[in-house]
Amino acid sequence: ACEQGRNKKFGMLTELPKTYLPIDQFQTDLRSICAAFQLNTARSQTMMRGAVCLEERCGMEFAHVAVDELQTIRRTKRELVQDHAEHYFLILQEEGRALMSQRDTARLLRPGDFILIDSAEPSEFTYFNRHSRQLSVHLPRAELQARFGDVLRGGMFLSGSDHTALGICA
Repeated sequence: ACEQGRNKKFGMLTELPKTYLPIDQFQTDLRSICAAFQLNTARSQTMMRGAVCLEERCGMEFAHVAVDELQTIRRTKRELVQDHAEHYFLILQEEGRALMSQRDTARLLRPGDFILIDSAEPSEFTYFNRHSRQLSVHLPRAELQARFGDVLRGGMFLSGSDHTALGICA
């Protein structure tokens, strides 16, 4: 579960404690909060450190995801058919690093960086079996498509040093 705290660097309102849990449980939590994804781990691995939780504030959904000891999380065409999720994930890298890929874009995210991921397209998040933590703001896909049209696409990146990123974090 989410615990109240304060991340001083980025001003986030929730800190996510990592727990040791079965990989199947992490995948179930991820599916119920974000969408269907497949996890790729070492063959014999059945447990991992990590956590996923949902926080709702001001009518918006925020997913907190922390992983450790995990290679990749993928959303393939198979997962797209399973749940038909209809939102964008505006992902803030809070701790660690992660390589996030969608369409023809792959970006290594460092703390403070943002990327926009479209739930209606395949994507891949690579963690290199290292600690990583993200905040994912779930934005309604239909509303954003109506407002921004084809200008908006998954894989759009915003560096943490960009003034816009600094403003969002503030």
